[in-house]
Amino acid sequence: MKIHGALEVEGDEYAIMSYSDSITSEFEIMKIKRGRSGKISYAGVEDEELYKDLSEAAIEHLETKFIF
Repeated sequence: MKIHGALEVEGDEYAIMSYSDSITSEFEIMKIKRGRSGKISYAGVEDEELYKDLSEAAIEHLETKFIF
């Protein structure tokens, strides 16, 4: 997956990602989890309303970066 940017909401970080082998305007939003040793992992966003809000913010972010 390719990361196109990040969003922060109430102290949590979310990555805007797309499949690197895909030429499409589809994207995923994953919660960024930082471990104590600096290891980064990603988790899905289960709250549908939060995902919707993040998706709208992601579209704005991607449009300003001319990715969309």
